[in-house]
Amino acid sequence: MKWYPELMAARLSDLARSQFICDGTGIEWPALDYHLSIAKNNTDAVWKPTAEANSKATKLRVFAFIGWAVAIGIEGVAIFWLLKQDTGKSWFLWAVIGAVVAIAIFAIGA
Repeated sequence: MKWYPELMAARLSDLARSQFICDGTGIEWPALDYHLSIAKNNTDAVWKPTAEANSKATKLRVFAFIGWAVAIGIEGVAIFWLLKQDTGKSWFLWAVIGAVVAIAIFAIGA
């Protein structure tokens, strides 16, 4: 919707009153006097990212990989550090449970 500011600014009731036009290749919103061309059965079209978008995606992938590697390293250090601790301490079990829960939350949420 951000590509169509007229539609984004329109009332929901006006957006709900749309109709297909031009043999199904367009949509019209009469109350807005707005027409939008859409592709119909266009299976031959191939989307290709721009060089800028491709570069940005590559940078984000590298950043994600580095973040993942750092997180795995920190988890490993934390687990081995906790395993070296005296197990007779009461906080030890809660720390292990907290670490496992935090790892699960980050793994599922990410």
